[in-house]
Amino acid sequence: MNKGIKKEEEFAQYLNGKKYKELNDNLKCFIKFIYKDIDEDGLIKCEKLKTKDKTDVIINYNSISKNISLKSGKGVSIHVESIISFVAFLKNIRINENIINYYLKYHYGDDSLNGSGKVRFSAEEAKTRYEKEILVFNKYVNHNNIIIKAVNRFLFDGVTGDNRADYIYYGDINNGIWCSKNEIINYFVKNKSMDLIAPHFSGLTIQNWCRNIVYNKRMESHREYIQIKWFNIVDDITKIRK
Repeated sequence: MNKGIKKEEEFAQYLNGKKYKELNDNLKCFIKFIYKDIDEDGLIKCEKLKTKDKTDVIINYNSISKNISLKSGKGVSIHVESIISFVAFLKNIRINENIINYYLKYHYGDDSLNGSGKVRFSAEEAKTRYEKEILVFNKYVNHNNIIIKAVNRFLFDGVTGDNRADYIYYGDINNGIWCSKNEIINYFVKNKSMDLIAPHFSGLTIQNWCRNIVYNKRMESHREYIQIKWFNIVDDITKIRK
């Protein structure tokens, strides 16, 4: 069992069946944040979902459910999907085909748009080689309406839109920071991180899940996936909470 799943199970097990007054100070603050008015003897229920949707646990109090996405670790990976579905998403939100091709050049990093190039470059080499394409891509996609759609997909809705998350909680049962969906969207719209040299939607960076420059057969299929990372998750949520 990986550390992330273990923390999710610990989170659900700790909350489930406890009265509000029985919680530690950290989770009392979090529950108060998501429910506002809560009785000291109010019973909390919590269930860990087994699906791979954006919601990791569902908290229920007084028959009102809140969907929570739990995060932990450094350089947090928040989303993975196939390059095919990602391109379809970009087309659906009306991103120009030339702009999409600029990303594909960086994604495959072999001077092709489909991974057929003969020489594969590392991520750092690709950032240098396709610097102009990345700059144009970033300028194009970091408009407010596009950022909102991207953040919703990568953090709250996922590809299918099933079990959409309402809140992000980073940490463990004893120490955590958190924010709501609207807070995160508003923050990313106002703070677009245009100094980032990688392709990005505001503070969320896009990369190839595995460039496989050593041609490992077991990893080759991973080349066909994108990975979204939120490197500054702690700093960003901390700023939101101030």
